[in-house]
Amino acid sequence: RWLEHQEGEDIHPDASSYLNVMLAWKGAGNPTRCESTLRHLLKKVKDGAIEEGSFGRSHFNVAIAAWAQSDLPKAPNKALTLLGRMRKYGVSPDTVSYNSVIHALGRSKNTNIDALKEAMRLFSQMIVQWKAGDTSSIPDDITFNSILVACA
Repeated sequence: RWLEHQEGEDIHPDASSYLNVMLAWKGAGNPTRCESTLRHLLKKVKDGAIEEGSFGRSHFNVAIAAWAQSDLPKAPNKALTLLGRMRKYGVSPDTVSYNSVIHALGRSKNTNIDALKEAMRLFSQMIVQWKAGDTSSIPDDITFNSILVACA
């Protein structure tokens, strides 16, 4: 609402403003509002109100991490969806992106998801992306620990 109010005052939030609001919603434990803010940003980009190159991986990573920290049953599905949306917008996932989704899968109490199978699928994607030359997706200790949690 604050962002919408500012637009009415001829103050136009930029991508950094949206990121800060997203960080606040993540910190408040509200992944729904965090993702909603990301969707609002993406609409502004699509409408040309915000420059396309001004948003990126960090915006998606904050929203994914907000879901990864959530205890809501839909959290892993939401994190997976955001990872897919990231690619749709031409933003390449990095280690943080993958680790957050794998973490969400590991924490999941949702019996409709095969957490280990999904975690291993994402791990495979990380390896393929890394071997293709993208050094931003190198698996690390957090990756392996999150996969172990998904095994439990």
